[in-house]
Amino acid sequence: MLRALAAAFALLTVFPVPLALGSRDFRRGVAFFPLVGYALGGFLALLALLPLPPGLQAALQVALLLGLTGFLHLDGLLDAADALLGYRSREDRLRILKDPHLGPFAFGVGGLYLLLLWQALALAPEPLFLLLFPGFARFAFLPFLHLYPLLGPGMAAAVRGGPWGLALLLALPFPLLFPLPALSAFLAAFGVARLALSRLGGLNGDILGAMISLAELFALLCPMEAPRRLKPYTRPQGERRGLLIVYTGDGKGKSTAAFGLALRAHGRGLKVRIFQFIKHGTARFGEHRAFALLGVPIEGLGDGFTWKSQDLEASARLAQEGWQRAKGAILSGAYDLVVLDEATYPLRYGWVSLGEFLGALKARPVHVHVVVTGRGTPEALVELADTVTEMRKVKHAFDQGVPAQRGIEH
Repeated sequence: MLRALAAAFALLTVFPVPLALGSRDFRRGVAFFPLVGYALGGFLALLALLPLPPGLQAALQVALLLGLTGFLHLDGLLDAADALLGYRSREDRLRILKDPHLGPFAFGVGGLYLLLLWQALALAPEPLFLLLFPGFARFAFLPFLHLYPLLGPGMAAAVRGGPWGLALLLALPFPLLFPLPALSAFLAAFGVARLALSRLGGLNGDILGAMISLAELFALLCPMEAPRRLKPYTRPQGERRGLLIVYTGDGKGKSTAAFGLALRAHGRGLKVRIFQFIKHGTARFGEHRAFALLGVPIEGLGDGFTWKSQDLEASARLAQEGWQRAKGAILSGAYDLVVLDEATYPLRYGWVSLGEFLGALKARPVHVHVVVTGRGTPEALVELADTVTEMRKVKHAFDQGVPAQRGIEH
C-alpha cells in the first residue's frame, strides 16, 4: 500500500519519492489519486486561512496548484487544446498532440484557463471546499480512462486497469458535501473525454491532464448554495429626504443612540444642533464636554430632573421657551440634523402642545432630520415618524444597587 501511495504522488506531483517503483506500483497507485488531490487541497486550504488580500491569495493558490503538480496537467490542457480545437484531420490532430511547440489555441485556452482559475479562487471558497475539490478532480477522469480506448503507450496506459473503486470511496466526501460542483467537475471530464474520442479516437496522458485541469476549474466555477437571507433585500427606490427618528421605551440607550447619530452626522459634514429638554442649561455632562470639543452646539433647556423641581410652573415655562428655540432651529433649515433629547416628557406633561409640535415637524424643510428621544412617546408622534426604535429594559445596573457613573450615565 505504501508503494502504491508513493506511486500516486510520483505520477501526479513533484514531491520526491525515494523508492524504485515499477509498473505494478503505478497501476495500484490509481486508488490513491484522490489522496494526492487532498494533499494539494490542504495547501490551498491553509493558504486561505492567511490574512491576505483575495487577489494575492488566489494568485498564490494558482501558483501552488500548478507548481506542486509540475505544471503537468496544465501542459496536458495546452497540448489538448491545440489538438482538439480547429478544423483538422485526425492525422493532423495526432501529429499536433505529439508536437512540443504550442499553437494559438494553446495560448488562448491557457490564458483563459489561468484567468478563470485565479478569479474562481479569489471568490474565496470555504477551506473545506479547497481541501476536497482537487481530490475529486483526480478521480473524475478514471471511469473514462477505463471505458475509452487509448491512443498508445504512455502514462494513461501505465495506470489503466488500476483499482479505481477504492478511489471512488476516497473521493466521495466532495460529492456528498458539494453535489453541484462535483457534478460540474464530472461533466467537464466527460466532455473532454467525448471530444477526444470523436476527434482523436481515444485518450492519452495529455487528455487526462486536460480532464483534471477542467474538472478542477468547473468545480470552482459552479455556484454553491449562497447563505439564505432572513428576508430578501430590495434596494429602496424612493428619494432621500430628512427623516423623523424616535428612540423611546423604558430601556437605557435612547439619548446615547441619538448622540451617536449626531456624531456620525457631524463626521459626514452635516450641521448638527442638540436640545435637551430636561437637562439644566449649565449642565456639563460627558456629552456636553465631547460636543463642545467638536464644535457641535448642545443646549440644556430645563431646570434638571422634573421630580426634583421646586416650581413646576417655572419648569413648564422653561420647556415652552426652549421649544420655541428648538422649533426655530428646525424651521430655519440652517441645520441638517436637530436632536430633541427628552422631548417626550414636556409633551406628556402638557408643557408643550402636541399639535404645535407635530405641526412644526410636518412644516420643516425637506432636508432636515429630527431625532426625538424619551419614554412614553405619544402615538401621534409614532405614527408621524419614519423610524421608531423602542429600547426595552432587560436588566439595569441601577436595580442591582449600582449608582450612576461618570462617563456611563452622565
